[in-house]
Amino acid sequence: MKSETSNHKTVTEDKIFMSSSIDGAINIWDVRVSGSSPVLRLGVPEGTPPWCMTASWSNDGDKIYAGRRNSTVEEFSLRMPHEKKAGNILVPNVLKRLAFPKISGPVSSLSVMPNDNFLFCGSNDNIRLYNLNLYDEFTQETATAKKRATPFYVIPGHHGGILSNLIVDETGRFMISTSGNRGWGHSLYADVVLVYSIDTEAPQQ
Repeated sequence: MKSETSNHKTVTEDKIFMSSSIDGAINIWDVRVSGSSPVLRLGVPEGTPPWCMTASWSNDGDKIYAGRRNSTVEEFSLRMPHEKKAGNILVPNVLKRLAFPKISGPVSSLSVMPNDNFLFCGSNDNIRLYNLNLYDEFTQETATAKKRATPFYVIPGHHGGILSNLIVDETGRFMISTSGNRGWGHSLYADVVLVYSIDTEAPQQ
């Protein structure tokens, strides 16, 4: 089912779902297809360690974002999920790779704003709001050694512990974050639920 507004499009489909796992792979499943194999499998890209901590759809259903344990987020397009290498070997086609400071820890939760231009990325140290429209400009200037402000904004609030969930409501006005990982290797102070109000009228760079 598709629903559209003047600002963005949201696509929902209750027969297709996605799973990610500790081996780093992302699988797309269709319950209408018989058998035990996914309809699409994205393996681990070159230079990426295993363990996909989280994965999220874009609202239009065309892209997937994968949070990795090496403090990065990868963007894949379902329209062109693979690229050919030597010997006609198909490898995952990473459109964007968002890199955060290594001390941030694994990216364990992701959520996309309704307009698909902004991505919330949750790590151990904090939550970042990444402006995807600035990615190309930022990477080009980084390659030419120019100094420029980073294309993400640190959201105050969460600090320390595994971020287990990030949820943005359909209007893009509120976000809920939850931290905690079922009691393994963290203190009780990290078990927190925070509710954020998003100012959608604020000027965006």
